[in-house]
Amino acid sequence: MKLDDLARRAADEVREASREARFTVRAPGSRPPWARPLVALGAAAVVLAVGIPLLLIFGPRAGPVIDVSTTTLATTTTAATTSTTAATSTTAAGVKTPMPTVDELVAAYYATGNAGDWDGFRALNTDDCMHAVYRVEGRTGAISDNISHAAYDFAGDPLEGIEVLGEFFVSGDGDVVVVPVAYTYPDPMGVLTGFDVLVVRHGDGGLLVGGAATFFADDRPDLVADPAEAWALIEASRAAFNADDVEGVLATMRGSAVFWEDMTDVETIHGGTALREFLTANLTLSIELTGEPVASGRFVAVPGRNTEDRGFFGDGVYVFWISDGKIALQAYAQSF
Repeated sequence: MKLDDLARRAADEVREASREARFTVRAPGSRPPWARPLVALGAAAVVLAVGIPLLLIFGPRAGPVIDVSTTTLATTTTAATTSTTAATSTTAAGVKTPMPTVDELVAAYYATGNAGDWDGFRALNTDDCMHAVYRVEGRTGAISDNISHAAYDFAGDPLEGIEVLGEFFVSGDGDVVVVPVAYTYPDPMGVLTGFDVLVVRHGDGGLLVGGAATFFADDRPDLVADPAEAWALIEASRAAFNADDVEGVLATMRGSAVFWEDMTDVETIHGGTALREFLTANLTLSIELTGEPVASGRFVAVPGRNTEDRGFFGDGVYVFWISDGKIALQAYAQSF
């Protein structure tokens, strides 16, 4: 195999590993996803360190340079069935308008959406961007939709507008953005309050939204958890997990609770017996909550860091829905 092929393979592994960095179940002894870029970069360094001198001696005198380079939410009204709109219809891959900063990306995202400028909105998203929606109605929550930003018929959606309710915050690496929001629909849905979570993807020209999730609920003040009690519950759950006490974690959760390990993938939701298995399989991780909690409607969001027992870590964001004094939903998002 040629040296430039080896270097390209190493670069591909760096990019692939960065897309897979998330809270995942791994077999004992396997390398965590966020460790792969370190290994791949090491391989690339070896290729370059050994290969470049050889090319200088034996290879052609001129050739291309090898580049090995590479930063709250809706639920449905009724059943817990998920509909997915595949990216097959309306628009082909178009010109993108990446933004230089997260602040500008977030501002443009909501400005184009509220103005009904759907071409401008799509230009801020990657072509494979999927947007999951988790809606709580009363005491019931479920994934209500999972849409492709490239294909969805936004013009036909009854949404009347999105209000940003306060300052957004970001994960430790700056690549997961949490925005407190209120979505307004015609009656009887009315105003749904919660969070938008945007996962940022880096490109050659700047930043785009590579994945999104919305968590929102109907306005029921009687069902909003006391912030101090909610935070104490979240801390108790984290402490039990870090102590490898699965039963202690489950004691903080409703019997119907789910853990959504990756908000950009609706196939990663664990409930029932699968929840116990998921928690047990991930006891090699420890969870650190790295910032102050923020409440929006019935949801609480907080930045966090998951650290593997060999020292590898990933920064992300947790979103919790607290219902009747227990955790009903724990969701996590990490950068690509």
